[in-house]
Amino acid sequence: MVLAVRFEAGQTVVRRCIHRNNRIAGVESARVISDDERGLLLWVGEGSTLMRRTTLDGVPVRKMPIAAKLAIPTMLRPTRWRDGGVLILTPPGARYNLMGAFPGGLLRGSEDSEQLPCFLAQSSNTIRRDDSGFGQ
Repeated sequence: MVLAVRFEAGQTVVRRCIHRNNRIAGVESARVISDDERGLLLWVGEGSTLMRRTTLDGVPVRKMPIAAKLAIPTMLRPTRWRDGGVLILTPPGARYNLMGAFPGGLLRGSEDSEQLPCFLAQSSNTIRRDDSGFGQ
């Protein structure tokens, strides 16, 4: 029987976003909020270190059409998380994440209605864990 790696609250882990062809789309450093029978809950806060795929000239490819992304050479380039933070919940055994984006930050209140949190579900490949983090 293989036991899954469990993370401690407060631990910094690496979240790897991996395409089905095993190409890394991006990498994020995240803080573990909890890792228990309810799932893995992470916080990626403003200023957190990221690696995002760009063209060799540094142009982000995230919003490019897929055909364009596949037709050009790209690389991972370091950057920082901006515009608040995001809570990411990965339920046990799930092939998806539930994400809550907090444009003003999780703990900063805002009277501006444009700063309300946004929630979404994101499908992923099978989650693979190791001592430093996990990939999906």
